[in-house]
Amino acid sequence: MDNILIGNEKFANTSAKISLLGQKLLQARQAFVTDFLLPEVKRISKEIGFKVFPTPFFEDMDLKTDQNLNRIYTRLIELGVLTPEEGLKAIETGVLPTPDESVQSQTSFVDLKDKGFYQPLIGGPKVEAGRPGGTTGIKQATKNVKPIGTSSKANYSVMKLKNIVEATSKLGEEVENSLKKKHKLKKLNDKQKEVALDITKIIVANEDKSNWNSKINEYIETPVDKNPQRIDEIHEIACEHQVDSYMASLLYHSKI
Repeated sequence: MDNILIGNEKFANTSAKISLLGQKLLQARQAFVTDFLLPEVKRISKEIGFKVFPTPFFEDMDLKTDQNLNRIYTRLIELGVLTPEEGLKAIETGVLPTPDESVQSQTSFVDLKDKGFYQPLIGGPKVEAGRPGGTTGIKQATKNVKPIGTSSKANYSVMKLKNIVEATSKLGEEVENSLKKKHKLKKLNDKQKEVALDITKIIVANEDKSNWNSKINEYIETPVDKNPQRIDEIHEIACEHQVDSYMASLLYHSKI
């Protein structure tokens, strides 16, 4: 990536460079799935006793769309390869700076940051802890404080995860049966099954396992989150372990 976007060559042919970057990203994604993710899925499935296992894959992406290009430019801003001004220009025009322009922009950007500009609200400049210099004779109490918004790095049980996955599967069947009964259907089509799955995921995220079946009709009527504190906790787990919300819900119920 550095060789493509911040090397010594000029940035005239932006589209070709982005296309080449896209090919490298696609190759890296495929290698990640084949060499790491798929073997891990097989190993975990075997450990918890599954006879079949899911096959992971990435959705196809087209880097020629404005949305995906903008994501790349935004990421370059986050990495510091582009200054905010350069990033906004790239998003608006699709043009990246030349090396000389980049050096000039980065120099101005450093000066502005030294003056206190462009400091993020979260994770901004560090402030020295402790009492102000020159104070003496003051006893300072200390205690362990957990930073706001940080996860507790909880441990999870493989057996609990296995049991919760099995229970979720049974819950899904009950949700489908309740939908068929409510709408007087003998069989659900694919779209209706997707709705049943979404309702199942909402129940798992919001309710204790012991209440799942008794809450089915309630969530069929209003399939929305009703436990915001738990949902926030599940979002923290998802961010910490880089998994989707459903997997984070299963981990939540598998905590030791």
